[in-house]
Amino acid sequence: MRWAAGFIRRWPRSAAAVCFGCVGTAVTGAWFLPSVLSRRDAVAFVLYMAAPGAAAALAGALAGAPLCDPSRPGGPGRAALRGAAVATLALLIFAPVFATLFAWTTPGRTTVVGMTVLVLTFSAVAVWWFAAAVGAVLGWMLRRIASRPDPS
Repeated sequence: MRWAAGFIRRWPRSAAAVCFGCVGTAVTGAWFLPSVLSRRDAVAFVLYMAAPGAAAALAGALAGAPLCDPSRPGGPGRAALRGAAVATLALLIFAPVFATLFAWTTPGRTTVVGMTVLVLTFSAVAVWWFAAAVGAVLGWMLRRIASRPDPS
């Protein structure tokens, strides 16, 4: 655990990106992996596995670095709130990416703007609460690990 705390403190932006990206991929993988594997389709893999993970990693890199800085003020509650905000940002990044990839791979079915609105609406109703809860737990964990005393 000491090496993790050192990594998180030394490269906070990279650590947040890796953590949020891995968890984002794992959560969507748990949900969509059986469907993706049964289709054996690279487009489905990119749409339902790679794009959510990449959006979560980007959101973690953009807004998650303060979670890894133990010198910043704020306790576990603030860290959980920031983690939920990072997860929300990931959903906001994912929606237009998904819509663009979907419109590109199935032309004529929908517009990018219409699909973005559809994905954001579905996300807000069906999965935002879960994504925010997972992000809150991850934010709290990152802060807790980064706050461990340095062994040296």
